[in-house]
Amino acid sequence: MKWPPICRVANGKVGIRKPVGELLPLPGLSATRDPTKVEAARHGGFTHLTGTYELTCSGSRGTPVADQGKPSRFERSGPTAAGRAS
Repeated sequence: MKWPPICRVANGKVGIRKPVGELLPLPGLSATRDPTKVEAARHGGFTHLTGTYELTCSGSRGTPVADQGKPSRFERSGPTAAGRAS
């Protein structure tokens, strides 16, 4: 799971819970994601997602703080190589 550049990459349940737990209590939190393109390999083993995101929260003085960007995510999906018939 990847969050905006202000956060590190998180993997696994425990790794994801910490940054999400720090993010959710922020005052005035608003987050949007808009996937613009999703591609999958013909054999179904890999996916690639691109899009945009915007993350906004209230700063220490009550002024809005915004972060936006264009993430790209590449994942392996489907059955593992060991589980495929040869």
